[in-house]
Amino acid sequence: MRKIIILLVLISMIFALTGCSIRQADEPLHPDQDIAPHSNVIETGHVGRNNDELTTLEGVRLTTELDYYAEGTDRILAIWENYSHHPLMYGESWQLEKLDADSNEWLTVQNNDKTDIVFNDIGYNLSQGRLGKHTYYISIYDDSIKQGRYRIKTNFHDNNNTGTGLISYIINAEFTVTSDETLLKKSELDFVDIHNSREIFLWHSWVGSTTNFERGIDFPVRLYKNIHTYDTTIVINGEDYYSIAEGTGPWGVITANYFSADENKYLIYSYSREDENGEKLAYIDVFDLIDREVVFKSEAYKTYDITVNERDEGRFSVSQMTYFEDEYGGSGASLVREIGIMMYVNGEFKLYTVSD
Repeated sequence: MRKIIILLVLISMIFALTGCSIRQADEPLHPDQDIAPHSNVIETGHVGRNNDELTTLEGVRLTTELDYYAEGTDRILAIWENYSHHPLMYGESWQLEKLDADSNEWLTVQNNDKTDIVFNDIGYNLSQGRLGKHTYYISIYDDSIKQGRYRIKTNFHDNNNTGTGLISYIINAEFTVTSDETLLKKSELDFVDIHNSREIFLWHSWVGSTTNFERGIDFPVRLYKNIHTYDTTIVINGEDYYSIAEGTGPWGVITANYFSADENKYLIYSYSREDENGEKLAYIDVFDLIDREVVFKSEAYKTYDITVNERDEGRFSVSQMTYFEDEYGGSGASLVREIGIMMYVNGEFKLYTVSD
């Protein structure tokens, strides 16, 4: 996602929160001020909702990745969702608040040293119909957070250039810190280098969406490809992780499909790597999400990349393509021709060339 530097005047207006000091990154800092860790943001793909039914404020949501966290948690991954008509912008500045059990009021948590915290003067664009991820470092406020109900308090503004000025909104994301281990799950941050990885979205024809959020399936599967090594990790149920499409060179996993049949659940994906001579080799694999193993691997397609996408239930189109990634982490592809059909027949996957 492209980051833009915000003028100090706008930052003061938009991101000023009680108890926080906002300064430009190049402004000299007082020795007793903490510097908040930089939190990269990843734009993760299109969301699957009807934006026409939502207004700007109604269409923006901030939630923590998990509902429950262990005592001592030092960072939390939060999900920004923009279902509105307008692009929005949010920044690094935020507060941690705790629900007081006696007064039932939200109270600001003072940082460990009771000094001002300086946040980077950076704004993140989030286009309408897209998702974003942001890591909030709890440890800058409390390095040994205890049980209780907390919330991340931050703000965003309508980034639509209407000439009427910037409209700012406050938004919160609540979570609970508990010692009950039965309620705890692992975070994506435990499995992958989230800020050096890009999520790969799963296709499923009857869902009609490329997003892993709110797809309505009962088997959460997430894929992350490292933008430097192209290695890919499957995270299943937020608890187990597996490496797939291993090798060297570009491009790793290119397309991926979630498919269920006969009470089985599969991940069908195409990927490209290089052999020891630097020659491009492309494959189609099927990973069994129940038994956690590869149950089908195609012969190598040489010299070009391939895609595999579900055409209808149990039938997948295999196409030759040209795939590329740009310097900003974006990607693109142009299809050349269909070269095969993959089918699920009597409990098995079969691959046919177009001439078969």
